[in-house]
Parts: sequence; C-alpha cells; structure tokens
Amino acid sequence: MTQQLEQERSRLESQRKLEEDKRRQEDAQRKLLEERQSLEAEKQRLAEQARLAARQKTAEKKRHQEPPVVARHDAPAAAPMERPAAKSAEEGLKTAAKIAPAPALFPEPAAEPAQTERAENPQSMATARPPAAPVKSAAADQLASAKIAEARGDYGSVAAILRPLADRGDAGAQFRLAQLYEGGRGVSRNYNQAYIWYSLAARAGIAAAAADRDRVAGQLQPAEVRQADRLVNNWRVR
Repeated sequence: MTQQLEQERSRLESQRKLEEDKRRQEDAQRKLLEERQSLEAEKQRLAEQARLAARQKTAEKKRHQEPPVVARHDAPAAAPMERPAAKSAEEGLKTAAKIAPAPALFPEPAAEPAQTERAENPQSMATARPPAAPVKSAAADQLASAKIAEARGDYGSVAAILRPLADRGDAGAQFRLAQLYEGGRGVSRNYNQAYIWYSLAARAGIAAAAADRDRVAGQLQPAEVRQADRLVNNWRVR
C-alpha cells in the first residue's frame, strides 16, 4: 500500500514537472513572439519615420528650388512691353531708313516769283501781259511719263525712261538715274554707276549731285573711283 502511494506520488510529481516545463516553454515562446512583434513594430516605426523625413527633405528642397507663386486677384495688369531702343546710332539710322518712305525722284517745282507776285497783287494782272505758252519738248513728255511711273511704284519703267535722256545729256535725268542706282530701285544697286551719273549731273550744274557723289564714293575702292573719274572725263553725249 505504501509502495503504491509512493509510485502514485512520484507519477504526479513527474506530471507536474512536465506541465511546469511545458508552461515555461510556452511562456518562453510567448515572450519570444512578443519580442519579435515588438521588434517588427519598432522597425516599421523607424521605417515610417525615415519615409516622413525623406518626404520632408524633398519638399524642403523643392521649395528652395522653385518658390511657390501666390496668385493675387488684385494684382495690377502687366504693363505693356516697351520697344527696346536701338543698340547704337548706326542701328537706329538703319531702322529709320527702313521705315521712312523713299524720297520722290520728281519733286514739285517751286512757284515762280512772277506767279506769286500776280497772286498777291490781282490788280497787276489786268495790265501785265500774259506769259507766252511754253513749248513742250519730247524730253518733258518723257519726264512726265517717268513721274507717273514713279507714282505707281514702277521704278523699272522709270529707269527705262530716264536712261535714254541721261545718255543724251539731260542733267535732271542723270541725277535721278544716279538715285535709282544708289537705292537699287528699278535697277540692281550699283554704287559705281551711281557715282558716274552723280558726277555727270554735278558737271552739268546740279549742285546737290556733288554731295551725293562724294557720299557714294565712300562705298568704292580708290581704284574704282579713279576708273569712274576717267569714264566721266571721256564721256560724250550719245
């Protein structure tokens, strides 16, 4: 009987120890799982903090690089852009030359003194003899045709009309033909031809042609000027 009791007690003690060992193992496993869960949570927290810090750093960098523009509804309208001034005097002159209209080749002649006097003194018209009617020459007809062609912008016809007159020694036609060659209107621009015709017009008595000749000479080489002067000196009416 005593032996049976001892065996029973020993069995119970062994069973108790096994249960205690099992509980200890379960507790250890539970603690290990809790530690793992705690570490995972800490890792996630640190990763989230790192992501937030990276986003803040990126946003801060973007704010420094591209500062935001705050639109204001009451902001005044932008002022119209002013046209930039010419960079130099030479550029300003070129721009003015492009905008300004070309000078007329055939300016209207000034009123004669006798006509002005008769207009101011009507009484003198009764006693004054009527002027003789001018004889209209073929050259005058051609110059009138050239003036009409210029009015409609047909400078090619103007040059074709003036050239025969200039060849026959008409000083006005020579002067106006030189203007066409200098400006390249109706003919190809040719400073050499412009110099020659300005020189012939100046030799015929047109004072303005001399200044224009000297201006055009600046576009030529000295050898070209000397050759043009020889042509002018040897020129004869055709």
